Amino acid sequence: MMAGPRDDQGVAGLNAMIMFIALTLAGSIIATIIISSMVEVVRESKADAQKSQFALYGKVMVIDAHVTMLEVEGDEIEEALISVTIELSPGSTILQDQQLIWTVICPNEVNNNDGRWSNNGNFEAATDVTGNGDNPSAIDEIRPGKTYKLIIHLFHDNGDNTDGDASMVGTGGCPPNAGEKHTLLFTFEGSGLTSFWELGYGVNVRQGDQLI
Repeated sequence: MMAGPRDDQGVAGLNAMIMFIALTLAGSIIATIIISSMVEVVRESKADAQKSQFALYGKVMVIDAHVTMLEVEGDEIEEALISVTIELSPGSTILQDQQLIWTVICPNEVNNNDGRWSNNGNFEAATDVTGNGDNPSAIDEIRPGKTYKLIIHLFHDNGDNTDGDASMVGTGGCPPNAGEKHTLLFTFEGSGLTSFWELGYGVNVRQGDQLI
């Protein structure tokens, strides 16, 4: 039996259908890849935005820091008052004054291999820029865009003595030491967000010295 004439139109139609199906599958795969990429970009953008927000939220800007009082015993400074003027960065949320914590960290004067010494406190005594920086009833909140002043009290603290001998004098705390650099940290209570600044003391520490 002889085969009939080939139906070229049928073959062309079948080829076209196969090509259409292939293109549809390829388009679906490409669309899936594009959508997945867009989702990942959006996710990363949100993460970056959150990181930027946290970094901005955690920034305390120091406008001024200078020595206002020194108490010296022999050749050693036992106590000092430091006037610090700060602003919260734009975009920060309003804080209660006790939520903003300051800490000054310095080398251990007994043994450099032991834990560093420190003084710390909060902004409950802060005032606006026209005040003296030492008035617990002056303000209740720290707001972004406004300037605040605080007197930081630095002193030797027996409570930091590593061997527990509370009768020893000058075993902890961070009053100024000539030629040293101490670290000033600001922490938002409960968030873990911290801003770091350096207090630089000259060879001779005097009242009125600028530290930042």
